[in-house]
Amino acid sequence: MNALLILASTTPPAVNEQDVVTPFEQVLLVGLVFVIMFGLGAGLTPRDFKLALRRPYGLIIGLVTQFGIMPLLSYILVITVLFQLPREYAVPTSPRATSP
Repeated sequence: MNALLILASTTPPAVNEQDVVTPFEQVLLVGLVFVIMFGLGAGLTPRDFKLALRRPYGLIIGLVTQFGIMPLLSYILVITVLFQLPREYAVPTSPRATSP
């Protein structure tokens, strides 16, 4: 409850959307992310995919962790340990926890 009162009592400063990231920076960021992702994907060979499908333990562990443990852990932390907020505030943390 105290954390909610602190959040409610402080008002964030007014920030103009254009002050944060300019259109040029947005285009630059999208281009850089594209180049990085393409470079990472271009380094994979069909042999890498076959190996991952033959021994899927890493894929299974990654999926269970990303979509099972991370949302559950965030839900538990918000309710019990971190903020001690009501359950209604903890539910929206689950989708955020699944995104990398």
